[in-house]
Amino acid sequence: MADTGFAATGKTDPGWYGGGIYLTNDSKYALEYCKTGPKWLVLTAATPGNIYPVTELNSSTDTTPGLASLKGKACEPGYQSHITYVPKGNLPHAHPVTAPTAIDSQLHAVEVVLFEGGQVLPLFIFCMK
Repeated sequence: MADTGFAATGKTDPGWYGGGIYLTNDSKYALEYCKTGPKWLVLTAATPGNIYPVTELNSSTDTTPGLASLKGKACEPGYQSHITYVPKGNLPHAHPVTAPTAIDSQLHAVEVVLFEGGQVLPLFIFCMK
């Protein structure tokens, strides 16, 4: 990432909420995605622009429970990023929360998907051993 930037990072996986760069506000949630070896956390500043709220739980073309209909897709037209809210007790797999009351009372983390490397500015890199 230090050599190629965030744009290359966003191309390694189709992504549940779009094919982009995934950020979260919760370090514990982020560390769930690190399988083995050192765990790297990058503290960033981000400019998400107009954010599309992902609230759909299933796609008509993908029968895997919990997958959103935006798997691998580009950013929704008219928006610059996607957002989903991760409820408590749902680690490591997020799914969209659809009811505003559930967001307020049971929010664990926020997951934001950016689609351009220029939307993210790395500030600090931490290695957790």
